[in-house]
This record gives sequence, C-alpha cells and structure tokens, in this order.
Amino acid sequence: MDERSRLAEFRQIKGRIRESGDYLVVGIDVAKERHNAFLGTSGGRTLKRGLVFDNTREGFEKLLFHAQVLGRQKMLENTVFGMEPTADYHKPLGEYLIRNGHMTVLVSGNAVTPHTILSNTPSFFSRSLV
Repeated sequence: MDERSRLAEFRQIKGRIRESGDYLVVGIDVAKERHNAFLGTSGGRTLKRGLVFDNTREGFEKLLFHAQVLGRQKMLENTVFGMEPTADYHKPLGEYLIRNGHMTVLVSGNAVTPHTILSNTPSFFSRSLV
C-alpha cells in the first residue's frame, strides 16, 4: 500500500475510532534497544501497561502476539499502532508493522507525554491517535 492510500485509510479509521470503542490501540514509547507499549481500547480502557519488547524482529513478534491475544479476548477486530518518531529508532518497528499490513501511525511528541502513555487516563487516545 502506498503512502497516499495509507493516509486515506487512516483518515477513515480515525473517524471510526472516535465513534466506537471497537479498536485496540497500541501506544509505543520508542527507545534505542527496548520499547514500552500500552494497549487499550479506543474508548480509553486500559488493557495492558508496561509491555517491554526488544527492537528486534523477535521483539516485534512479541508485541504482535500480545496485541492479537488481547484483541481476540476483548473481541476487538481492529488494531492501530501509534508511536512517536524518536531519532531513527522507530523505523525498524514501523516498517515491520506496515509491511505486515498493520495500521501504523506516527504521533506528535506535543500530543503525547510519557505520563499519558503509561497512565490509566484516556488522554493518550483522545489527543494523539483519535
């Protein structure tokens, strides 16, 4: 899928995310060697905090495994991954997710703080991804 198609798809999904709580939203705090993920619903419900995974293919597979399991358990058919671009550390993960057909977005550091990603508040969802 090219960039233009991905942007159009994201704009459509963004509207759907706002209207329903049926999305698994994965917020990723990117670092050089290990990332930290927060998984929740688009309605702001926390499902898993502090999922640490390596910046390797095995780490990315760990992230996807947890996302797939939680998505099935909570009957969330759609998943969107969001991360703040940090140096070039986000690129391997972003490329992996995109190549494997996952909706992946970059979020502005102005919209996300480490506290909002790791807290139970829905502000991460409302200000950055949705």
